[in-house]
Amino acid sequence: MARNIKANTSLNISKLVELKNFSSDAEFARFVGVSPALVSRWRSRNTYDVDKIVNAFPEVSMSWLLSGEGSMLKEEKEKEEEYELLPRITEDKGRPYYDVDFLGGYGEFADDPASAPVTYMIDYPPYNKEGVFYMNVRGDSMSPEINSGDLVALRPIEAWYDFLLLGKVYAIVTLSGQRTIKRLRRGSDSEHYTLEPINPAYESQEIPKTQIERVFEVLGGIRRYE
Repeated sequence: MARNIKANTSLNISKLVELKNFSSDAEFARFVGVSPALVSRWRSRNTYDVDKIVNAFPEVSMSWLLSGEGSMLKEEKEKEEEYELLPRITEDKGRPYYDVDFLGGYGEFADDPASAPVTYMIDYPPYNKEGVFYMNVRGDSMSPEINSGDLVALRPIEAWYDFLLLGKVYAIVTLSGQRTIKRLRRGSDSEHYTLEPINPAYESQEIPKTQIERVFEVLGGIRRYE
């Protein structure tokens, strides 16, 4: 969709890079889902694909992207206008919820989610994506971003060994059956990752890539509602 962009797009891109603590435009490009060369053209031509950026940065204001004025992050009124519908339980619309704890008693579910019975469907537009499913979270190592008792939206990553974006949150299953949700950081070498909690009461841990069996992208968590 064509947009009338009046903002200084190069300046806005720099602010978005800073917002996510990206180390380079290339990392920003991977996050948005475009090539680094395209980001370079955006900067030089004072343009960008607003829709792609909004999809990657749902917390960022559309008005700010277009004009460069006002708050970069959405204000409450704008959030309410864009997400009038709260997550809803349905029978056939949205993505499946399995009443299973990711951090306890997960069994073979990681290998074949469809083998478990669907408790109900959750219709929440930001997470209504192919392959996404919901499970329970137990534990507070990622609090306050993801709290114990939340429902977490997961999407399997098939070719995870080839590339994972550092700084994002993933759900990881090890060969020994351990399960954890952590932010991914660079390890001591190319064959290790560091798993970083948000809660300062927990310590970061390094894990060899060879000990990882499955990886799921964590799209986000939603509070359980009765």
